[in-house]
Amino acid sequence: QGNLKMESNKFGRITISNLTPHSRLLWLHTIVCLIYFCVILAVMGRFSSKLRKPTSVSSTALIQPVEKGVTDDLIREHFESAYNGCRVISVSRVFKVSSLYVLNNERVRANEAYQYCVAYEEKQGKPLMITPKSCGICCTIFCCNRLCDVANGKHFYKQLESDLTVACNTAKSKAMN
Repeated sequence: QGNLKMESNKFGRITISNLTPHSRLLWLHTIVCLIYFCVILAVMGRFSSKLRKPTSVSSTALIQPVEKGVTDDLIREHFESAYNGCRVISVSRVFKVSSLYVLNNERVRANEAYQYCVAYEEKQGKPLMITPKSCGICCTIFCCNRLCDVANGKHFYKQLESDLTVACNTAKSKAMN
């Protein structure tokens, strides 16, 4: 049991633990909680009734591996004949595109770097020179640029973007076949 003799700015003063077991405020608390619960149920019922309910049951089957010569029509015919009463609505092929996803992200980053180099050249009036190696930051910090190759950032990232675009197209055609 608590008491109401706490300071007025303490949170413990307003909790239900400060009421005595025979207090009429406990009943008030219980009634308010029940009313609040009923109101919440009514509001949830009203808004959830507007949610779309599924009109039919749909199922998806994942078949792996599928040989290269197998067509979508052949898959459809197989399921309709093997499982009597089964109606195949569509056949969709999926491909492993994780490497394509990584290559595309690198291509986008190269394009962003190219755009930065273009904006830098327009603002500064001179091209941004970069050290296109993994030690590029170290070379810049320790002033050993003369030992490392320095390249025009705009040309480097434009070439990198075109190389990655070719790699993306190759990976895409490889994933589709």
